[in-house]
Amino acid sequence: RTIPSCTPSTQFQLCVSSLLLPFLYAPMFSKARHAFRNATPDTFVVLSLFSGCSLVLGEAYCRTELSDAEAANDCSYGPTNRLVTSDHVRTLERDGVVIIPNALTRQDLWSAREDVLKYASSKSSSAGVFESADVGGEASAGGKSHAMGSIRQDLVCWLRPNRATTTRSDDDDGVDDESPANGPSLEHCIDLIRGVASTLTDLNYTDSHSHRVPLQCQLALYKGDGRSGYARHLDRCDLTLGELGLLEYLRLSDFRGRAITVILYLNDASRTKEDGGQLRCWLRKDDHDKDTPAEGEKFGPAFDIQPTGGSMLIFNSDRLEHQVLASAKDRYALTVWLNGDLN
Repeated sequence: RTIPSCTPSTQFQLCVSSLLLPFLYAPMFSKARHAFRNATPDTFVVLSLFSGCSLVLGEAYCRTELSDAEAANDCSYGPTNRLVTSDHVRTLERDGVVIIPNALTRQDLWSAREDVLKYASSKSSSAGVFESADVGGEASAGGKSHAMGSIRQDLVCWLRPNRATTTRSDDDDGVDDESPANGPSLEHCIDLIRGVASTLTDLNYTDSHSHRVPLQCQLALYKGDGRSGYARHLDRCDLTLGELGLLEYLRLSDFRGRAITVILYLNDASRTKEDGGQLRCWLRKDDHDKDTPAEGEKFGPAFDIQPTGGSMLIFNSDRLEHQVLASAKDRYALTVWLNGDLN
């Protein structure tokens, strides 16, 4: 059969090579057969362990939410470009955190909250769309593993833009239907937070670069039971290979690459301090500051951020340790983590 894009001479060489390959590799195959014929049980145990370890490490290496992540410029969104200003970016560079109130209008906030309820009720599971958080490094302070129940008590679900979402029809014909999972206002919220990466690039943000934006955004629900919260932690895992071990180091590749955290609060706009759920924050001091004390005082004094509905919070994932305080009223937060290289 004619091979496309090949000259007759090249085709002839390929055919000859394919005929010669069995003869060239025959000695090697013969040695392999001889080795297996004389192998002891210990040999097979070692080979099994080697194969098992390779599979586990391969799974850890491939475990990522960034396989279909988009470049910052591909996430450009007009409303985000108008919302996030140069002053906001300079504040983020200086303070490591910036709060943008009224990122959503009252109407958009109300509609987004309605979309969340519709999205949750559309799922067939009796538990709804939200499930208990079940992650490794994300549920730990800087990547150190702890029992999940003692770290976070929120429920989460993962949202993708409608253009990236395909849901399977419940019909018996098994046909895949393009069915938008998000209402228009919730879709606007997703585009709004994902668009921050492009805006930071356009406004010459200097603390990190080469941002990649996951398609997955996390919607977290902290039940208003007076106990649901999230222990103090850092969004970016800053532990070394020696501290984590090879397997955990590979599994936490996404967390090791986080540069910027963007949160949009979808709570009631009238939420008060008495409702709880504040984000308690500690800002890491500059490592180059000569006045920075040693290990015990790497972070500044605590300050609280009120999770007012419609407000947006942007912070450096490697600089702001934070804790979600117990909430007396249901608390919703939509989050995306921008991966990138630190400057």
